Amino acid sequence: MSDVLAIANAKKLIEKYCIKSPRQYSIDQIINAEGMAVDEKPLHGFDGSLIHNGKFGIITINSSIKEETQKRFTAAHELGHYCNEKSKFKFCSFEEIMNLKNNSQNERNANSFAAELLMHEPWFKEKVKSRKLNVDLLKELTEYFNVSLSAVSIRLAELDLKPCAVIMTTSGIVKWAFISKSFRYQFIRWGSKVSELSYTYD
Repeated sequence: MSDVLAIANAKKLIEKYCIKSPRQYSIDQIINAEGMAVDEKPLHGFDGSLIHNGKFGIITINSSIKEETQKRFTAAHELGHYCNEKSKFKFCSFEEIMNLKNNSQNERNANSFAAELLMHEPWFKEKVKSRKLNVDLLKELTEYFNVSLSAVSIRLAELDLKPCAVIMTTSGIVKWAFISKSFRYQFIRWGSKVSELSYTYD
């Protein structure tokens, strides 16, 4: 399955439940409506899991996750595995959910599904419109969609609403990068050292 079909699956759920805005529902309500429960408990080495018997299922979120926004995205990611692949048994690590390693197509599809479900493209474009890209806009988007700053930033780059690059670094090393098609520089090597002359280094 391609990410196009994964995105279409998320749109089907939005249409199925006649959702008109991100504030109209919780991800738990959609999961419940799809015949599954949501639970939180310690998961060692994983942030989320999905178990389904063909009729009923449960999505478990690692209770050690501190940010509610990360819990929501993880729940949407696991729902994506069910809707995209009809998975009956799945465990996902933080690295897979956050695209911190070379994910399989199924993991990328689950992330595309989650992004579309939580930040439906028409809603997202409506909020961004001709606004200037700055910290205030990013904060407003995180609050409106109830997602993390990284999720909002990646969504901006994916939809190419502004020329931008989202770069995650640790100790001066690039962990991952997402680049909009209209951004001037299209290649940032993961694992490379950040230039001391760059904004990213600052």
